[in-house]
Amino acid sequence: YMPPSQLRPSIWWAIDTHLNFDRCLQKAQRCNIVFSAQRGGVESFRSYGIDAEWLPLACDPVLHRPHQLGNEFDWCFVGHLIGNERQHLIKRMQQEFPNGFVGQRFFEEMASTYSQSRVVFNRSIKDDVNMRVFEALACGSLLVTNDLATNGLAELFQSGIHLVTYQTEHDLIDRVRYYLAHDEERETIAAAGRREVLAKHTYRHRMERILHSLISRLSTRADTLAS
Repeated sequence: YMPPSQLRPSIWWAIDTHLNFDRCLQKAQRCNIVFSAQRGGVESFRSYGIDAEWLPLACDPVLHRPHQLGNEFDWCFVGHLIGNERQHLIKRMQQEFPNGFVGQRFFEEMASTYSQSRVVFNRSIKDDVNMRVFEALACGSLLVTNDLATNGLAELFQSGIHLVTYQTEHDLIDRVRYYLAHDEERETIAAAGRREVLAKHTYRHRMERILHSLISRLSTRADTLAS
């Protein structure tokens, strides 16, 4: 649906600018304040004269949390098998590490599956810093994701400290094999990733940012009118 024109001021947090930017642009043009979950979306909006801000996705600590169920899987991928590269890498992972889970899970089941996996695999669709990044970290397992530094991941988390990134198929297999064999290092990084995401990247943090931006803009407008 399109944002109602009578709603003012209106704020929109655009999530999928990497998939359907034209549709996102139509909505953004009807809103007063625009945020983009993908940093690349900010640049695209600004090229059309829209003063957008980067506001990454996040986690819900109540839902995305560790479950004490033990490690049933060496690795998992929870989500849709979209894109040739994602499908190819998952097939390679299944060949190299047969004890894995691939499929769809939602809410508590998703958190349970992450918790039961030593490694959570991620391959984003179009270099997007997707929900899986934040949700997997919050569940306390080691996230191994494609390198998304060009879209802002390095400004949120550090590879080797909070999560592990890969650039090539060879990198991916090597890193997963290494961390499956080094429990202490794997769990240290996973624990640091969980602390970081809870400290800075929950939906409460995001809503506080949105409200702060709104209050700041309204205050500036009031000062301008008063002068």
